[in-house]
Amino acid sequence: MGAWSSGSFENDDALDWVYELEESGIGAIRETLEGVIAQDGYLEASDACCAVAAAEVIAASLGKPPHGDLPDEVSEFLQSEPAIGVDLVELARTALGRVMSADSELLELWRDTADFAEWQAGVNSIATRLSPPT
Repeated sequence: MGAWSSGSFENDDALDWVYELEESGIGAIRETLEGVIAQDGYLEASDACCAVAAAEVIAASLGKPPHGDLPDEVSEFLQSEPAIGVDLVELARTALGRVMSADSELLELWRDTADFAEWQAGVNSIATRLSPPT
């Protein structure tokens, strides 16, 4: 895993995915999330990293950005794209559940590090920011 910290965009796969976002817009978000949800069995870490990044973009589009900075390309995307629909919010929540499931390579990789609690809190934060107000 090419990660230098636990943030949503602090790994090679997520930053590579940002280029897909620039090229394909909302289609990249939908394709990433649907792909993760549709996978049976073991979820590869690279796919999970991209799903976390896509979910983070959706949370930021709802006015609930992460505590850290977003990549410039993501900020530019959010300024130029129309509103992201509720269906993508639901897909993101479902995909994050898949990332946190027992058959997720990304979960396994982080579980074996000293930063697991920090990473887990970050993913849980995204899920919370995607939840409807109570």
